Amino acid sequence: MHFGYPMFLIGTSLFCSPVEGPYLVIIEQPKQRGFRFRYGCEGPSHGGLPGASSEKGRKTYPTVKICNYTGMARIEVDLVTHSDPPRVHAHSLVGKQCNEAGNCVTIVGPKDMTAQFSNLGVLHVTKKNMMEIMKEKLKQQKMRNRSRLLTEGELREIELEAKELKKVMDLSIVRLRFTAYLRDSSGNFTLALQPVISDPIHDSKSPGASNLKISRMDKTAGSVRGGDEVYLLCDKVQKDDIEVRFYEDDENGWQAFGDFSPTDVHKQYAIVFRTPPYHKPKIDRPVTVFLQLKRKRGGDVSDSKQFTYYPVVEDKEEVERKRKKVLAGAHCAGEEAWTGYLLGLCAALHTLWIQKGGWGCCPGGDILLCPPAQLCQLWMLALARRNAHALLDYSVTADPPHEGFEGRTPLHLAVITKQPQVVQLLLQAHADPTLLDRYGNSLLHLALPAGDEEMLRTLLAHLGSAAPYLLRLPDFHGLLPVHLAVKAKSLACLDLLVRTGADVNAVERQSGRTPLHLAVEMENLNMATHLVKKLGADINSRTFAGNTPLHLAAGLGSPTLTKLLLKAGADVLCENDEPMSLSSSEASSDTDTDPEEQEQRRCHTSLDLTRSQKVCGTVGQTHWESFCAGHGKVLSLDSEALQGLEQLLNQDCSGSDWIELAKRLGLCSLVETYKDTPSPSVSLLRSYELAGGSLGGLLEALDSMGLHNAVRMLHKSEALEKLQSTELKEDSAYGSESVEEEQAPTLALKPGGELPPSQQPQVH
Repeated sequence: MHFGYPMFLIGTSLFCSPVEGPYLVIIEQPKQRGFRFRYGCEGPSHGGLPGASSEKGRKTYPTVKICNYTGMARIEVDLVTHSDPPRVHAHSLVGKQCNEAGNCVTIVGPKDMTAQFSNLGVLHVTKKNMMEIMKEKLKQQKMRNRSRLLTEGELREIELEAKELKKVMDLSIVRLRFTAYLRDSSGNFTLALQPVISDPIHDSKSPGASNLKISRMDKTAGSVRGGDEVYLLCDKVQKDDIEVRFYEDDENGWQAFGDFSPTDVHKQYAIVFRTPPYHKPKIDRPVTVFLQLKRKRGGDVSDSKQFTYYPVVEDKEEVERKRKKVLAGAHCAGEEAWTGYLLGLCAALHTLWIQKGGWGCCPGGDILLCPPAQLCQLWMLALARRNAHALLDYSVTADPPHEGFEGRTPLHLAVITKQPQVVQLLLQAHADPTLLDRYGNSLLHLALPAGDEEMLRTLLAHLGSAAPYLLRLPDFHGLLPVHLAVKAKSLACLDLLVRTGADVNAVERQSGRTPLHLAVEMENLNMATHLVKKLGADINSRTFAGNTPLHLAAGLGSPTLTKLLLKAGADVLCENDEPMSLSSSEASSDTDTDPEEQEQRRCHTSLDLTRSQKVCGTVGQTHWESFCAGHGKVLSLDSEALQGLEQLLNQDCSGSDWIELAKRLGLCSLVETYKDTPSPSVSLLRSYELAGGSLGGLLEALDSMGLHNAVRMLHKSEALEKLQSTELKEDSAYGSESVEEEQAPTLALKPGGELPPSQQPQVH
């Protein structure tokens, strides 16, 4: 019997509209990607299926709730197919609350009607056993709430259905089906509410299961006509199920797609494509759009990155004609000398014309009344006026552009030739400061490579309302002015930019590096110190690939930069997005790790990247302290005891002792998993604890290995902790008072590491 109306509620959430009577809702969906289905021979999963909103430090799990009802209820979870309608799946659920039939069962109520499933794993069926498993599951489904046996006809129907499902079932996708049962008049859980079906869960081993991510691009700008070749680095993609989407986030809804074939996808981690044309072929200014990776099936998308379309000169014949023009005097000077001459003449003629008051030199303004000397002067002034206006118009508007100067206006050229007075004059005459040259360089981009503080100061003082726009504008290589100031090693220019409003944490568009990333890459301690201590740069900023400045400093093997960043509060536990190196056999198997394993070994910390012993020592100590603080106690051991055990198990640097310990604890399968983690011993012990292991079992294993020092140390740590946590109670007229022991007695250990009975901690 079912309450309610629809047979299935797909992806129901807590915010669904209420219905009459009790109903079941999903209040935390399962995470759709990143979880691995396991075959039986691989052993149990380490950590349950996480919830959709689960994060490091804040784990969630699939959760449902019965609404409009209080009392005892039974909630069952099983696996169904990713189809419409959902059908029973061959895979099974495993975990503490699961039975042999592959279902998970829990009881809720009478007050709290919420059920959280924190230990769900997915057992991947083998194709060999698929038919038998499917038939058994279909039989159980038919037999529910009925006492008579199945007929021959029903058994034949089940076999036919199992054969059909085997042909069409997708073994890489499952859904959770939650069904709630209320008690009937006899007290049995037989009254079923409408089942609810979760979002699809993708096996992390399957193609197309990974999250889409753009890590780097070699170009961030191209022609408005399209056709520019771009190299894009990304996380794993399927060559027949991926596209590069360009779009504008506005009301016109324009979108287009990069042009590439499956052969342009290099080993699933790089795509070489050609840009599509912009939908407006004639633009007079650069236009910024967005691009992202998108799956053809399912529609998943990556985070968006910015891309700039820049205009092109349409009339090529006119351009060629202008290129062939020979300006008077151009043959006797180089380009820069001639540029300086033109700019100086422009300024001089314009100033002269203003000083002479224009045409007001003849009596009454009548040219016929002027004497011959004045006529000559008048003619010269007229010529000066015409030349001054022509040059000034060119200086202000850059119309028409002169191809010999790389699309640069006189204002650009005045910056390049370091003439701040001319720059000031042109800006005061309303020359357009937002025009770019053909490489996407603004006035600021042209001034900064030389570290010209005087020129930069002049520009920032006269840019007016254009300053905020230019401070945020990248060139066609994706670099902002603050990045160029760092590259020029100019602290003064960087300070000027930041004081004027530039973002000290701005990211360049190719790979997401901030000025601090660049300073570290350049191994410029002075610049990095200035950015961190004076300008307050974000010490834990991440590139598109997830690398922090500390990752770069450790990878470079720079002890001074590493110490600077650590002292400033760099997160030593932060992982980038690069998976840890796999052995050849692991790489060929194309397997991913479970969420619990991912937290410990999936990606690189700064410690993983360093090959310098000095940096390793500096980072390692900080890493250990942060690791213990972040993960709490393991097997009730404090951080000092854990660190001591870590040192004993790895004292020969080969890891042979902790590997042997893994064998003694029955955890051989985890050796490959943890061998590249920062703290393999602690990772191993945490898994041992999660699997139900005890401190006694650990001590027995250590003793069997002959590590008696480790046994003594752990016994001592455990005994001292018990003594320190024991409180002595004294009765008084005012209640009980606590008196702690001031000093723990000296503990004498027996040869096996045990405490003699006379010195066991006493509780009073």
